[in-house]
Formats: sequence, structure tokens, C-alpha cells
Amino acid sequence: MQLRWLLLLSVFASMAGIECWAMSDNATQIRSTAIEYIESRIQADSIDIDIKLPSVIPIEDISALSVRYTRSDASLRGQFTIPIRITLVSGFEKTIYVRTEVRTFDRLAVAMSNLPRHSVIGDIDIKLDWRETSRINGTFFRQINNVLGKRVKRYVMADRVFLAGSLEPVPMVKMGEAVEVRLQRGNIIVTAKGIARDDGWLSGEIRVRLPENRREMKAIVTGPGLVTVIY
Repeated sequence: MQLRWLLLLSVFASMAGIECWAMSDNATQIRSTAIEYIESRIQADSIDIDIKLPSVIPIEDISALSVRYTRSDASLRGQFTIPIRITLVSGFEKTIYVRTEVRTFDRLAVAMSNLPRHSVIGDIDIKLDWRETSRINGTFFRQINNVLGKRVKRYVMADRVFLAGSLEPVPMVKMGEAVEVRLQRGNIIVTAKGIARDDGWLSGEIRVRLPENRREMKAIVTGPGLVTVIY
């Protein structure tokens, strides 16, 4: 898996009213601490990091650095601030705030054509394409096999990234199709032909109608084209 990261990192700190725009060992240490923290929170097989540090304020005699970030891993995308607690050799402590922008990129499953609602995704409907993932809200897919054979819940435009929330398994029983209805009472089972009034998945409940008496009842999907009514 190829995952490309673009990290734009700007540090603005102030201590004792002294500012300096030059790079220093302390600035490098602060920057490295922020980067290492981000990398430890977000795992990837391959990472490409580009850092821009336009201004820093050096702080002398650092004995320890600790990150005080309390939000979730998912929040380490886009623009955010990382608080870093600095402890000096003298014992004095100071918190600086590292303003950070993280952009992540990956090859994702994308629609090759417009897909109407309830289309089943086939080989010709999907491709892997390089996309920025840091601004995507939802679960995406890096492998085609995780999307093939699923059904879209709503219309999907060409070139759109497939998201988990817009897909579903193909139903075992489809609305409007003929099904075998088993009516079970104890050890007695009677079969009849019916029409599914809903889409249904294994062990799910749907409505079925018996054409002979137009009676509608609820049944459990127990197999392809098969539902069971238990009294």
C-alpha cells in the first residue's frame, strides 16, 4: 500500500519576550517531537513527509518534551494544534502550541461510471485512483475486493470515492420477487408462494404477501428466495 503524507508544520512559540527566526537545535528537537508523535498515532506502510517550518523561537537548556494532545487519532488530519510541554534544566515549564496541517493521500476505490441506486458493483464499475484522504468523512476502501459485489444504497456519480456508508450487501431476497413461504407451527410446516414486499438479508425480517388471499405477514429470511413465518 502506498500512502503519501504531506505535513505542513509551523511552530510559533514565545518565552521571556524573546523571538528568533533562525533554526536551532531546540527547534529541531521540538519539530521532531511533533512529527514522531503524529507518526506514532497514525500507522502507514509508507510515509512521505514534507515539513515547512517558517519561524521558530529557540528555548535554551531543554531537559524534556512531552505532547499533551488528548483528541482521537482521527482528528490528526487537516489543520490542528499540538500542545507540547517543555521542561527546562532549571525546572521551569512552558507549553507551546505547534500549529500543524496534515494531508494524507492513498489509492482508493473509485466509481468509473455513474451508478444508479441499487446497482451491483462489478469489475467495470471500479478502479483504484490516487486521492487525498485527509478531507474524507467516512470509511473508504483501499482494495477493490472490499467493494466488488456490493450494492450502492443511493446514486453514485462517476469518479466518486466509494464509502462504506453508501454500500450494502446484495439482499438475499429482493423486493417484488417471488419467494417460497414456509409457515411453521411446532413440527408442522406448510409451504406457499408469496411476493417479497421488502429487500431482505439472512435472518432479517421482511413483509411478504400471499397472492391467493392477498394476506400480508412478516417473515424471516432463511435462504435465497426462502422465508419462514413462525407462529
